[in-house]
Amino acid sequence: MRKGCTGAALACAALFGVTACGSGGHPQTFVPGGSEPPTAQSTANATSAVPGLVHFPFPSSVHIEFQTPLPADPQEESVVITDENFQSAYYYSLYSEGGNQHFAPYIASPSVLTSVQANVAQNFTGHERIRGTLRIFDTSVSQVTGSAKDMAVTFCGDNSRLASVSAQTGRVVPDNTPANDHFFSQTDSYMPTRGGKWGLVAISTTFYPNGQARECKP
Repeated sequence: MRKGCTGAALACAALFGVTACGSGGHPQTFVPGGSEPPTAQSTANATSAVPGLVHFPFPSSVHIEFQTPLPADPQEESVVITDENFQSAYYYSLYSEGGNQHFAPYIASPSVLTSVQANVAQNFTGHERIRGTLRIFDTSVSQVTGSAKDMAVTFCGDNSRLASVSAQTGRVVPDNTPANDHFFSQTDSYMPTRGGKWGLVAISTTFYPNGQARECKP
């Protein structure tokens, strides 16, 4: 799967590279479906004070794997679950050719929302879907520097087994990305919002061999 910002592939947003790749064009012709996410389903790790992980109806050909156990601290657990729900919603939108905006309720920053919408719209325009497995691992939580309340979720990603395919023919879109470049590090920053929820306000992504991404490649 390509990580670049050109062409009709999944583009930079497929790696959540909104900060690293820029917002691209505005999706004037993008007409999404409903913005309300599917019903939350509490997991064994969730408590009544923590939003449950949400089930998205991916087919058997698509897997989003979160391989790090949830934190024991309730606040950290809450923000990690929110981030996992955002990621799942985002990739479900890519699978559906950008046919919904289930990710929108998790985003509190208008600029981040615009960037994500623009990148998802590329799948809508290119009639592309995702197929394969995305692996998310080494997830950690920290306090955002200079803020007493904002929290950051940092994780490693491996999309070497995730492909962009034509929704019309089912053929895989050619991927010329070097094997090492499929590893990335990402930090999603959240602020507390009304109702005790978290809202995404910033995304920062680096690709191997740059910065923190060097620690993501085995």
